[in-house]
Amino acid sequence: QAGDFDSAKKAVLSALEQDPKYPPARQSQIIIEMASGKTEAAKSIVKDFQEEFPDLAFGFQMAGDLSMQSGDYANAVSAYQTALQKQPSTLLLLKQFRAQRAAGNPETAMALLTDWLIQHPDDVQVHRMLAILHREAGRQESAKQHYEATVRLQPDNALALNNLAGFYSAIGDARALGVARRAHELAPKHPAVNDTLGWILVQMGEHEEGLIYLREAHARAFQQPEVRYHLAVALHRLGRNSEARQELEAALAAENPFAQEPEARALLQRIEGGL
Repeated sequence: QAGDFDSAKKAVLSALEQDPKYPPARQSQIIIEMASGKTEAAKSIVKDFQEEFPDLAFGFQMAGDLSMQSGDYANAVSAYQTALQKQPSTLLLLKQFRAQRAAGNPETAMALLTDWLIQHPDDVQVHRMLAILHREAGRQESAKQHYEATVRLQPDNALALNNLAGFYSAIGDARALGVARRAHELAPKHPAVNDTLGWILVQMGEHEEGLIYLREAHARAFQQPEVRYHLAVALHRLGRNSEARQELEAALAAENPFAQEPEARALLQRIEGGL
């Protein structure tokens, strides 16, 4: 973890001297070679591991990771599929999902997640992923079902509540504020939670109260351009255009783009035009 790969290799080799087929040590060998950029050495160890431990998923999982790194998505799909068959897990399912998407098979990738939930209906990670995918595709009803499932399964998970509140707000569901307040009760210092609650309040016309939460979000995540945009809107609606302009300029100068960038540019133009 400290980046001292030579010492890590020596420690692993010391373990293997005592037991040459100790699986955790062999797994560590692969991870160390990959982390230090020794791809060919990692591939060689992966191949040996698969032969020595054919019933373990790890060797095939690592083969998939190596194929993903090199852009060989078809082989990654095959490797992850084998790993998933040997030892089913959410981790391997999501790796297989990403490989299928990278290989240009989005429908197959989506079917993997949907089919998985038939046998594992309480898998929160898969519900969360499907919620995002359906929302991005504009399938709001399906997205809502999966967002609500994450909260049903983890009722005290602040981030799950925050995601549901943000989704409710986006579709105009009146439950957004209540869910956002519940998330804030559980995580009063979390920047995303404060941003969501503050933004919902601003959209409802509660600018002063919304500003309180957006200030908190800004203090903890000022590098996030979307947070700065939300703060700018609150300031603008309170007539504090000089401050709003500063936040908009900072948001638009950020290197990472954000979804509401067009709205931010439009608001800046209005402020500059004296509107």
